[in-house]
Amino acid sequence: MQKLLLGALLGLAVMTPVAAHAAPPAPYQIAAASDFDAMMAKGRQHDARGEYEDALSYYKKSLAIKENDFAAQVMIAHALLMLERYNEAMDLCEKLEKHPGAKDASAYYRSEVYVVLGGAQGLKSKREGMMAMMKYGLGVRKQLEKGVEIDPDNARARYALGRYFLEAPGMVGGDAKKGTEMLAKAVKMDSDDWVIRGNYVRGLFQINSPSAKEEGERFVKDFASIPASQKTFADVIAKLK
Repeated sequence: MQKLLLGALLGLAVMTPVAAHAAPPAPYQIAAASDFDAMMAKGRQHDARGEYEDALSYYKKSLAIKENDFAAQVMIAHALLMLERYNEAMDLCEKLEKHPGAKDASAYYRSEVYVVLGGAQGLKSKREGMMAMMKYGLGVRKQLEKGVEIDPDNARARYALGRYFLEAPGMVGGDAKKGTEMLAKAVKMDSDDWVIRGNYVRGLFQINSPSAKEEGERFVKDFASIPASQKTFADVIAKLK
């Protein structure tokens, strides 16, 4: 029973550690508009390759240029989550909920606050066991649903909630078919995100979809240049052999 409930709390599309990596609305190319934009874009480049320590470093440089910037802090929280620094990510997200710049921020960044917060709570519960599980309960799902509600076009929010449905037991709303369908929508929104694509393929195998092998082979080919993708989804790749 405990294992089932802990699984239900894994709400965030975890890559490995989670999941999840951010799919920002702006391109990954370095912008020339300002040093702030350049640092943010450089962080996203590292983020996209699973190089989270480097990403965190550039997001912090962005924040040093534009003090208290909402978007920079959201991306810092994301990087902390990916580095498994869950308490720090949660603390920052809780502060961002009350940030004066939130009301003027884009829907994407406001959505990300809840995606990261739900992911950090779920993964902390999975790692620390019953006490953390009792504290956060099924609030993980509520956080992820709020992320989707704020920005329905945020691929990573849909991906995170899709992973929740994919991994949670039926007693708390888990539904592998529903989860895979939601992941398919996330892929349509951002087919270049290797974390989303890999977990979509994982879902296809889980529901025994006839297209699982073909999609898996396409995933391996498309992201061969990103070592983290091959390591993270070794279980998927093994099914192709």
